[in-house]
Amino acid sequence: MTQLTRVKSILEAADTALALFEIKDRIFQVFQRIDSEAAISARIRDLRQEMERVGSGTITGARAAGKAWQRYRINKRNQVAQPATLLA
Repeated sequence: MTQLTRVKSILEAADTALALFEIKDRIFQVFQRIDSEAAISARIRDLRQEMERVGSGTITGARAAGKAWQRYRINKRNQVAQPATLLA
């Protein structure tokens, strides 16, 4: 399974928006693979570009409340982003 597929799988399965370190931890729990936060960030950019290109949705990122990092979530086409959930 590719790194891109692992990141997409974790984001699609998430109930809430996730920070890079949370995505990294879930990838390890589910796939027993260690992906760096820098690599995960790059795959999120790749996914965002691909989803927007084909019109299937996008990945939104919002700064976590009072933190220096962001949380990411997949928003499928015709699905409305919920900012309150992103910032939780």
